[in-house]
Amino acid sequence: MTTKRRKDRPGYQYRDRADGSRAHYWSPKRAVKGAPACLEARPIADDATDAQIADLCQRWTDELRGELNALDAKPVFDGTISSLIHLYRTDEESPYQALKQTTRKRDYDPMLRLIDKSVGKRIIKQLTGSDFRRWYREWSAKGLHTAHNAIRKLRTVLSYGATQRHPGCATAREILSLMEFAAPAPRKIKLEFDHAVAVIKMAMEMERPSIALTQALQFETALRRIDI
Repeated sequence: MTTKRRKDRPGYQYRDRADGSRAHYWSPKRAVKGAPACLEARPIADDATDAQIADLCQRWTDELRGELNALDAKPVFDGTISSLIHLYRTDEESPYQALKQTTRKRDYDPMLRLIDKSVGKRIIKQLTGSDFRRWYREWSAKGLHTAHNAIRKLRTVLSYGATQRHPGCATAREILSLMEFAAPAPRKIKLEFDHAVAVIKMAMEMERPSIALTQALQFETALRRIDI
C-alpha cells in the first residue's frame, strides 16, 4: 500500500482491490516518525468522504502523538488517577510490562484510556465508594461488560499504586475490595457451525483471509481469538 503523502491526511494509504474498489487505511508508522513497529494500520470505511478521511487521519495522528509524548515524559505521581495510570504503563517494575503485547493493545490500553478520559483528573485520596458506584453506572452506558472490565482495571492500577505506597491508593483499593458490582449476564447463545461458516464466507468476500482463518481455528480448537 503506497500513496503520495498529503499534509491534510497524515498516515493515509490505500489499496485498490481486484473488483476496482478502493480500501482506505491510516498507518501509524507513516503518520508519526518513530511510532512503534507493532502498531497496525487502521481501516477506514469504504464510503468515507475525502473530508471524513482527512478528519480521521488528523485525529488519529494527534492522539498517537499525544500518547507517545506522554510515554516519553518523566513519570510523576501527582495524586491523580491519570498520573497513576501513566506510572503503571511506564514503570519498568510494573506488572503491565509482563503483559503480552496483544493483551495490552486489545484489553488493557482501551480500558485505561476510558478510565483516564472519564475520571483521570480525580484525586485518589479523596475517592469514596459513592464515586466508584457512580462511575460504574456511567460506564454501564457503554455496556455492562465495559463497566465491569473498567472496574477490574481500576482495581489493578490501584493495587499497583498501593504496592508503590503512593498516597491514597491503598485506601481506595481497600474500599473497592469491599464493594460488589453487577457482573454481565452469561451468554445464552453459543457459536454454532453455521455461524462460523457465515463469518468465514463473509470474511472471504471482504478479502480478509486472516479473519476467515482465525474464525476457523477458533471454532475447531476452542482457543480464544486473542490467542490465535
